[in-house]
Amino acid sequence: MSFRKGFLSLGVAALLAWSSTAQAQPEFCNFTAVESGGTTANTASCTLTGGYTLGSIDWDGLLTEINTGTFGSEAEVNITSPLGNATIQLGSGSGFVGTVPFSGSSNAFNGAGDPAGLWTFEFDESFDDGSDGMADAIWDNIDFTFNAGVPPPPSEVVLIVDVSVPDQVTITATGGLSAVDASGSDSTGFYLDGIFGPGTSSLGASGGGDLTSANNLSDNSPVLFRGFGGDSGLNVYSYTDDPSSTFTAGATAFSGSGTWTISSGAYAELLAGATSGNVYFPADTSDDIAGANLIGEYIVIPEPTSLALLGMGVSIVLVRRRR
Repeated sequence: MSFRKGFLSLGVAALLAWSSTAQAQPEFCNFTAVESGGTTANTASCTLTGGYTLGSIDWDGLLTEINTGTFGSEAEVNITSPLGNATIQLGSGSGFVGTVPFSGSSNAFNGAGDPAGLWTFEFDESFDDGSDGMADAIWDNIDFTFNAGVPPPPSEVVLIVDVSVPDQVTITATGGLSAVDASGSDSTGFYLDGIFGPGTSSLGASGGGDLTSANNLSDNSPVLFRGFGGDSGLNVYSYTDDPSSTFTAGATAFSGSGTWTISSGAYAELLAGATSGNVYFPADTSDDIAGANLIGEYIVIPEPTSLALLGMGVSIVLVRRRR
């Protein structure tokens, strides 16, 4: 099977796995006669079953004024949930008289995870019109709809890491597309997460090539770096003379390739590492991942396990010939 077909199959499988949970029916919470503001009758709660990744939360309700002059835009709700806390503005517009309908949608928890558990809603007003701590309005009825989220697009393979030559690594751009817009310094560069197995061998890299972010001209001197103390990732930096290194969502992420000789210890740890993983930018060690952008994925060829088996086969043949 070709790498393109293999990773297409993986991508389809991942989407099917995601959709098997994300297709759960929307869940609903309904509240009646709950005050907007005040401190006594303004809190309600419901428990969600979950089993899906939460997308948007929609609402539709009827709000009746209590304090003349209250604004629709002042009506809000403070939500406490298993996915965190958020304040959402429920109404809109200026002063109103009598009962008016309000509806809307929020992505405050979109993609945050499974919503299963207790959700608490504290209905409030952003401004206390009477300055008396009392409710300014009352929700005669309000419905909340919890929708399943839309699956994120699968990351594309943007780099191939070739470890077929002992004590050598070649990184080649695939033409895969960047997942995001990103800009940063090539003095930090991009980071292949988890490519090394356990160990603390120094990299001892020498070599280069024209590997660069596709939006930038190569300076033909990309450098490899591994963080101290056995960082599990591999960093490529100093690959362009442009003021900044940039990536454009939906456009080719990288171009060119580079080949480096590395220490035997680092090479052994490379063979013990992941066969695929994420490429982050800007990042040069694992500590940077939290603030970096996910550009795409890398794959290692041939898979280190296959390479090890090939080596074992060669050894067996040599032993037989010696006999």
